[in-house]
Order: sequence, then C-alpha cells, then structure tokens
Amino acid sequence: MADKLPAKMKATLVKAFPTGNFGVSVLFDKDNSVYLVTIHTVVRNGEGINGNGETWTHLANIQLWDDMTWEVNTQFNGKNEDEMWIYGYYKRFGDAVNFVAANKMKNQKPIKIWM
Repeated sequence: MADKLPAKMKATLVKAFPTGNFGVSVLFDKDNSVYLVTIHTVVRNGEGINGNGETWTHLANIQLWDDMTWEVNTQFNGKNEDEMWIYGYYKRFGDAVNFVAANKMKNQKPIKIWM
C-alpha cells in the first residue's frame, strides 16, 4: 500500500529517513485519500520475525483528522503495552514526519494517553 502514497508524501518520508531503515503501512479512506501512515524501523539482519531477514518495530503513527491536522502517536505503550500516547498535532504532514524522524517522542511526555 505504500506504493500508492502520493509522490510528495513519499518524497517527504524518504528525505526524513535517508538511510532507508524504515517501512510504512498506509490506510486510505473511502475516497482513496491517505488518513493513516504507520512508520516502522526496519533492521535487515538476515534473521527477522517474518522470515525474510527483516525485523519491523513500530515507531509511530501519523493520522489525519477531520480538521486536517496530522496527529503523531505511538502504540504499545504503558505497563501492559495497551496504551496509545499522543505527542502532538501538525498542520503539515512534513512537520509530523520530521518530528518522528528526529525521535522526539523519546524525550517528550505525551499530551494525551488512550487506553
């Protein structure tokens, strides 16, 4: 599905992750517009849990809301790994991607927590 990303969004991701050590999953709405981009770090180590030598680890979600803002959140947080932590809202997709690429979630407290 990442192949269906608009060229500008794809270019933004490639620029933010120039080493190519990332993967994306994309969901589209009924109008074929992107509304969720999940970014994963990818380690190509010859082993991997999916049998093809890659281990994918969830890094963040970038989700478009009805007010046209992009939310950055992460899943699998908290003691039981059942919480989603929200870190911010951005008017531009590129700003949300840059926040994730800089790994700013590591040093910032979430602004909301969903269980």
